[in-house]
Amino acid sequence: MLIKDKLLSKRLATIYKWINQGDVIADIGTDHGYLIAALVADQVCPKAFGVDNKPGPLQQAAKVMKAYHLEADVELTLAMPDHAYHHVDGWVIAGLGYETITKIIDEHFQSIKKLKYVIIQSNTKVAQLRSYLQSKNLHIVDEKLVFDEFYYPMIKVRYQNEPYRLKEVEKLLGPVLLKDKVHPFNDYCEHIISQIDGILNEIPPNHPRVLELQRRKQSFLTEIN
Repeated sequence: MLIKDKLLSKRLATIYKWINQGDVIADIGTDHGYLIAALVADQVCPKAFGVDNKPGPLQQAAKVMKAYHLEADVELTLAMPDHAYHHVDGWVIAGLGYETITKIIDEHFQSIKKLKYVIIQSNTKVAQLRSYLQSKNLHIVDEKLVFDEFYYPMIKVRYQNEPYRLKEVEKLLGPVLLKDKVHPFNDYCEHIISQIDGILNEIPPNHPRVLELQRRKQSFLTEIN
């Protein structure tokens, strides 16, 4: 049995499958370190870095690495501007909020520009995140959508020194997800529509957000009809 089958949630297993064989990966905000433990133990990655801004999560991750005898191939480190993890093949920035993710990208953009790819999964403001990625010339090369108690849109990006433009509906739903419409895309749209209806039922008809929410709802309805 692969270690991923023991350690990883559906969300993390999806990211695991997205990593290129033989790549060295840094998991930014590694928390318990399950993802990189599975990648190295299953010989997907020859080496990996677990990075966090607090020592507590790194101490927990160290216990996982010790349990699977991975201390030699997984390096755990506090976030810092000059370290080997800035010179790997790819970064994973997953399970964090929009503000934290964009702060990480802004602070380390020169490193990110040199990576083969970055896999991003934001817990908040995904449409706003896509708009931000566009502004940084971080091109969306692939997307995944996973339901694992919650819906998790995931984005794989690569820096290219040329601007691109997303339509508003692509910011909302993701250009790749919108094109492929792979399950659970329709369920995700219906979930968002129900959230919008809940908000519309709670705010007065003259509220400044009503038109924006109605436009957003129509975008989702159009894609599932």
